[in-house]
Amino acid sequence: MIAFIRLFLLFLICYSSSLQAQERLAVLEFNGLGVDENLIYALSDEVRTGAVQSIDKKSILIMTRESTEQILNDMGKDLSCIEGACEVEIARNIGARYVITGSVVNISGVLNLSLKLHDADSAALLSSRSIRNKDPVLLLEQTLEESIVLLEDGIPDLLLKRPKKSQEVLLKNEDIKSIEHQPKPPKAKHTQEQQILKPIKRGKHLPGCSKTYFGLTIIGWCTRGDLYAYTDMGWILFSHIDKNLYGLAQFSYFSVVEARFIGLVQHGILYAQADSLYGIQSSLIRAVTNQKLYGLQISLFNRANRVHGAQIGLINRAGQLNGAQVGLLNFSKEGGLRFSFFVNAGSS
Repeated sequence: MIAFIRLFLLFLICYSSSLQAQERLAVLEFNGLGVDENLIYALSDEVRTGAVQSIDKKSILIMTRESTEQILNDMGKDLSCIEGACEVEIARNIGARYVITGSVVNISGVLNLSLKLHDADSAALLSSRSIRNKDPVLLLEQTLEESIVLLEDGIPDLLLKRPKKSQEVLLKNEDIKSIEHQPKPPKAKHTQEQQILKPIKRGKHLPGCSKTYFGLTIIGWCTRGDLYAYTDMGWILFSHIDKNLYGLAQFSYFSVVEARFIGLVQHGILYAQADSLYGIQSSLIRAVTNQKLYGLQISLFNRANRVHGAQIGLINRAGQLNGAQVGLLNFSKEGGLRFSFFVNAGSS
C-alpha cells in the first residue's frame, strides 16, 4: 500500500512539472477606434479560435479569456494594451511565452485590423498581419484565416501540419468560390452526386466531415462559425450553418448560410445565403439574396435584391420588386412585365 502511494505521489509530481513546463500563448483584448465593441470582442475570439485550430496542444497551452482576465484582475490590470512595451509586460505577468495583440480602426468606412505576435522572453516581434474590409462579417472570416498565418510565420515549429491548398475556382455567374479542400472528393458518377459534391463555400475548412446515406458517401467541408441552430436528420446528407442565425430550421444536402437571419426556413440540394432575410426561402439548386428579402421565395434557381412579397420560379432574378413574381425565366430589374413564360405582378 505504501509503495502504491509513493508511485501515485511521484506521478502527481511529474504531471505537475510537465504542466508548469508547458509554454503558454495569450490573446490580449484588442483596441478599437470608431468600431463597435461587440466586433472588437468577436475579432479577438476569432484569433483564439485560429490558435486552437492550428497549435499543437502538446507544445503550447492556449490561455482562455477568463483565465487571463482573472490573473490580470488580481494584479489590478486590464486585458487591453495600448503601447508596444505593455503587451510583453502583461505576457510576462501572466506567465505567457507568446502573446497576440490587435487593433482595429475604422477609416472612411473601411475596417483596418492589425495583428502582432510577440515573444515575451525576448520581446521580439515574431510576425504581424494586416487585414482590410468594409464588411464586418467578411473581416471576421479573414481574421480566422490570417490568425493562423500569423502563427505559421511566427512559430511554425509549434503548429499542427495543415493540408495543402487546392486551386481556387471562381464561378463567375454567382460569385461563389470553391473552398480549399483536403482530401479531394471522390469523382461523381451521377448528376445528383455532381451537384452535391460541388464546393460552395470559401474559407477555413476542416477535413473529416463526411456522411453516408443510402450507400452514397458525401465528403463535406466544415466552415467554423457561430452555430445557434443545427439539424441533421432523416434524408439530410450534410448541413452547416455559419455566423448568426435565429430560429432556423434547415433541411439540405449542402447548405451554408452567412450573416443574420430571423425565422428562416430553408431546404435544398445546394444552398448559399448572404445578408439579411426575413421569412421563408427554399430551393432545389441554390438561392442567393444579396439584399433584404421579406416574404416567400421558392425556386430551382433564384437570385433576388430587395424583394418584398412572394417570388417563385425555375430561373428567376429580381431587383426592387414589391409583390408576386412567378415564372420559368425572369431577369427583372425594377419589376413589371419583362418575362418569358411567367407572370410578374409587381411594382418597383
